[in-house]
Amino acid sequence: MMDREDWMPEVDRVIEEVTPPKPSARVGYTLAQIAEAHGVAVDDMVSPCRKRELVAARVDAYRVLKALGFSYPQIARWFGRDHSSVVQTLQAHNRTGARGMRRAVS
Repeated sequence: MMDREDWMPEVDRVIEEVTPPKPSARVGYTLAQIAEAHGVAVDDMVSPCRKRELVAARVDAYRVLKALGFSYPQIARWFGRDHSSVVQTLQAHNRTGARGMRRAVS
């Protein structure tokens, strides 16, 4: 019979492998991927700046995070905004498309 000390490290390793990543790690990775795709920095994307390229990246980030199952308040917290701002941005984007968002930001 094996001692607990012999098999516990293996159990811990298996648990770590099957445990999903923490939401904050997944968000960080997602934001980094979206920022890279848009050619912007994550810090700029989450800033209050309203440059077109940052707004486009931010909208994509909102959409992806919402599709991943995060709530509006959670998304808003990561961007330092009120949840109603996230809701309004996504509604405006769905209503007018990217072209309308460009006009709204200009």
